[in-house]
Amino acid sequence: MKKISTTTVYMILLILLTFTGCSEKQLISEQFESSNINKVQVITAMGNPKYGADSKIITDTKEIELFVDTFNSGVIGDRVDDNIADVAASSYRFYFNDGSYEVFTFNGNDTNIIWHDNNYYYVDYDENFKTPYDLYHYSNAEVIVVDKEGNEMQRPN
Repeated sequence: MKKISTTTVYMILLILLTFTGCSEKQLISEQFESSNINKVQVITAMGNPKYGADSKIITDTKEIELFVDTFNSGVIGDRVDDNIADVAASSYRFYFNDGSYEVFTFNGNDTNIIWHDNNYYYVDYDENFKTPYDLYHYSNAEVIVVDKEGNEMQRPN
């Protein structure tokens, strides 16, 4: 029986770590199905909570499908340097037909930087899709003002 050298073991471990470290991490662990989602609420970055944030509640099935395709294509990349991240955050809430929902939080309105596992990370989307913020921006849904919980409110004068 051959004896495996320490160098060989280290080489095997190095190769395994390299491939594991380079593996892509999908933004969504289980792909969304647009038919299971009845609305997407986008809450843009909020400055002073007293004035709320702009928001849209997207219910158009074609628009929901675009959001689903974009998020399903998302891949989490490298960690973002702490001094790059903003204080304000935007959120994208996917509401499912069964009453549950999933929230994605981004750095300001920049949907290429996501809050994930207590850190900000870069996220890349398939180049054939618009970014989540662009989908929000071009959505036909009405802009409303909401509080930090997503409830509609009146902006003070």
